[in-house]
Parts: sequence; C-alpha cells; structure tokens
Amino acid sequence: MDSYTVIKVYTANDPLNAHVIAEILENEGINAVVQDERLFEVRGEIPVVYPSVWVSDDTSDAARGVVERYIESIRHPAPGTPWICPKCGEKIEPQFTECWNCNGGSRESFEDTSESGPAESRVSSRARKILVAIALVICGVLVFLIWSANKNQEARQRYSNGLVLSKQHEYDRAIAQFDKAIEFDVNFANAYIGRGLAYKNKGLLDKAIADYTRAIQLDSRAANAYIDRCGAYWHIGDFDRAMTDANMALQLNPHSSAAYTDRGLVKMAREQYAQATADFTRSIQIDSASSIAYLDRAVAYYHQKDFHNALADIARAAQLDPQSVAAFQFRGKLNSLAGHREKAKADFIHATQLVPRQTSERTSHAYALAAIGNFENALEECVQTRDSSPKDRGPEYGLACIYCMRAASHVADAAGRKAREADLTLAEQALKRAFEKGMARGIANDDPDLAILKDWRKR
Repeated sequence: MDSYTVIKVYTANDPLNAHVIAEILENEGINAVVQDERLFEVRGEIPVVYPSVWVSDDTSDAARGVVERYIESIRHPAPGTPWICPKCGEKIEPQFTECWNCNGGSRESFEDTSESGPAESRVSSRARKILVAIALVICGVLVFLIWSANKNQEARQRYSNGLVLSKQHEYDRAIAQFDKAIEFDVNFANAYIGRGLAYKNKGLLDKAIADYTRAIQLDSRAANAYIDRCGAYWHIGDFDRAMTDANMALQLNPHSSAAYTDRGLVKMAREQYAQATADFTRSIQIDSASSIAYLDRAVAYYHQKDFHNALADIARAAQLDPQSVAAFQFRGKLNSLAGHREKAKADFIHATQLVPRQTSERTSHAYALAAIGNFENALEECVQTRDSSPKDRGPEYGLACIYCMRAASHVADAAGRKAREADLTLAEQALKRAFEKGMARGIANDDPDLAILKDWRKR
C-alpha cells in the first residue's frame, strides 16, 4: 500500500471497532490498515486521537460502500441476519441480542455508538474528564480539611497538656508539649503564650519575650500576650517597654484586672507609689478576689508609710490565698518591724510550712526560727544563704527583720536597751546592704524600713 495514496474511510471509537471494520474490508478483498491506535492508548497525555481505517485511493469508493452497508446492516438488521459485537468483534446469531462471547456488547449499544460517532463520543469523554476532575478536587479538599482538623485537634490537646504541666511546675515537660503544639500548628498564638510563661518561670526571659512577641505577631489583639510580655520586661528592668505593653493591654481590654496590676507594678518600680496604688485599686474593683492586687497594693501603701492600710491589705491577700507564701512573709515582716512579735512568729511559721526547705526558701525558714526565739540559728541561716548567693538581696532583708525581732525581745533594763540599740544598728546596716544590691531604689532616709527603725529608737 505504500506505493499508493491512502484515504481514510472510517473513524472508530476505539481500536477494536477499527479492526472489526478493517477485517470486514479484507474479507471483501480490499486491503485496509488501522492507524493511530497507539495514540489512542496514550490518551490523557495528549489530545484524544481516534483510530481510523485507511485504504488505497483506487479502492476507497468500494471501501466506503462496504462500510456504509455494514453500518446500515447493524443499525437496521434484516430479520434472521447475524450481527457483529461492537466490543469483541464476534459474529452473533440473529436470535441473540447480547454477545455470548464477552457479555458486554449488544445490538442496541452498537447502533447508538454508530449513530453518535466519534465527535459526540469526544464530547462525552471530555464531560467525563471534567466530572472526574471536579470529583478529585472535592476529594482533595475533603482530605485536606480532615487532615487540618486532626492537626488542630492534636495541637490543642498538646497545648492543654502543657498548661496542666505548667500548673504542676513541670516547666521542661510543659515546654516540650508546647513545642509539639506549635509543630502541629505554627500559627497557634496561645501555644506561644503558654511556652513563654513556662520560659518565664524558668528564668529564661529572653525566650519568653520572643514567644510573647511571636504571639502578638500572630494575633495583634491578644491582650494577654501584652500583659505577659509586660511582666517579662518588668523583670529585666525595661520599664518603658513594660509600660507600653501594659497600656496596650488596657486599650485592648479596659476591664483587665491583670493589666492594671502589671501597670501598677511598673509605676511602683518608678517610685510612683500613689499612681501605683490607684492602678491596684482599679484592679481590685474589677476583681475583688485578686489576692495579688491586694498584696501589691499593700507594698505600695508600705512605701508610702501607710502601714495601717498595708497591714489591712496584706491580711486580705492572705485570706484570699491561704497558700500565698509571699503574703505571709510580708505580713510577718510588717508585724516584726511593728513590734508584733507573736503575730510575726505565727506568720513566719505558716509561710515556712507552705514551702519545702530549699535554698531559695532558707530565709523563710530563718524567719520561723526567729519567731520561736532561736535567733542565733536564724541569723546563721541567713548569713549562710547570703554567702552562698552573694547577689541575692533577700537574705539581707531577712537579717534586718531578725535583728529587729531580737531587738524587741530584750528586757527594758540598761543592758537590754544597749543590746536593743546594737540590734537596730545591725538591722539598719543589713537594710543598707540590701539597698545596695538593688532591693530598693536607694538608701534615702525616708525609706519605710529605715523610718520604722528610727521610730523604734524613739520608743
């Protein structure tokens, strides 16, 4: 056939149909070839090319006649005329309407296919492809949504685990859980806040600030992130940034008790005690059960030499939170400096019972020893703590309080007055050392502790 011009006489729906037509032509003595069947097999990678039947130019008219008669016989077969299965090409006796060889072809289906032709089949194929593509997209979206929901659920579970561990003071384990939460959801702002709090409690303030900042970047209206970052800035002495964050938190949430408390602490660090008292008062108005606000306002009153209100607030703080070591220690200090020895004794003993005797709590244990009259061991405990932590200002305050407690225990004779004066002098020296280490803003003579010592000397 290569020496002749070839003409296409039939376009089939599939290679099998094309070979059926080619075989019929061969049976009629007309040489025929099927082309493009391999291109049809790779459909989907290239535009659909349907297989076709070709004959030489000189036999093309006869071939067309054979094809037309064949198609006509299939569309309208004469009674008792066999038909050809369009699926497998098997010749089927006229009494059968279904192909016995492949069970997939029928006279009616072949008639429909023949009448529709390749063009209509092409349209149908494109429609099927569109429907399949839409179905695949929908399935993909559903899979993504399920996957995202599972990740979010896992992230929130890890976050909850971290919160529980933080409350149990298991900060390393809490951080590991927050890490996992962030791994599952890198945009989970609360997980950064939770991890920041754990870092803060471990003293890793730089990491805490970084996490709070990331949370704010993810959610600029997260007032609690500003509050927590304010506290971290306060701890490192960056009072300007701390004040900015406190004000921002109040702008976002004007009814935040914690934000007023933190801003009050910043003002107190700036020695703005009256303004700090106002913020603590506002915090208490919003949340009357806030023991922290009462404790902080007691300290503000103390610095303003309003010892009556200071004692009232610290008593309320201890009542609201009977587990507050700071409340009982501070009230013990106030009672000690005021000469209320028995009350101070009870407070210091209670504070010691609330915490285990660790290095950071040795000053509290020393208070308890002094409260029961064991001044020598109490002073030795404070001195050992001071020597092991030379930068810690707490032991110096502890020494001052214990010297004052011992001063109050001396009898009122000449020797007692002399011993009392000596103890008050030692207390004043300890206070000044504490001031030098940064416990207070300076060693001004109007500091509340020094004012109390002066008042004792006048008694």
